[in-house]
Amino acid sequence: MSLKQLLLWCVGLIALLFVLSAPTHIRPTFVAFHLLPAKEEVRVPPAQPMFTNADSVDEQENQPFQFLVSYTDTGFEARITTVEVGETVRFTNNSTGQLWVAATGTQLYPSIQNGCGSSALDSCRSLQPGEFWQFTFTKKGTWDFVNNLDKTKQGAIVVL
Repeated sequence: MSLKQLLLWCVGLIALLFVLSAPTHIRPTFVAFHLLPAKEEVRVPPAQPMFTNADSVDEQENQPFQFLVSYTDTGFEARITTVEVGETVRFTNNSTGQLWVAATGTQLYPSIQNGCGSSALDSCRSLQPGEFWQFTFTKKGTWDFVNNLDKTKQGAIVVL
C-alpha cells in the first residue's frame, strides 16, 4: 500500500468518525436515517371548547332550559320543537359559521322593547360557534324562526 493510499484511508476514517460523532441535528440525512431510532406516533385528542361567561348571551349560562335547538352547518336540529307555555329553549350554535336567531313568517312572536327588531324572538346579535341564546315562550302559537344571516335555514317552535 502506498503512502498516498494510506493517507486517503486515514482521511476517510477521520471523516466517518466525525460524521458519526456529530450531534443528530446536523448529521447528514443518509446517516441519520440509519442510526436514529424510529419516532413513535403520538395521537392528541381534539381540544374541547372551554366555555366562559363571555360565551353566553345575556349571562344565561346557568339558567335552566327544557329544550335544545342545535344549529349546525346543515341547519336547525330539531327543525320543529313542541314546548309548553313557560318553557325555555336554548339555541346553540354548533356550526362553523355565525347564527342570528330571529322571528320570521306572517305571525311574529309578540314584540317587546328589546331595541333590535319587531319580535321578542330575536337574539339581537350574531352568535359565534359555541355560543348560545335562550328564550322562554310565554305565548301559545306556532312561532317560525330563521338564521337571519342565512334565511334558508329555518325552524319553528310550537307552544301549547
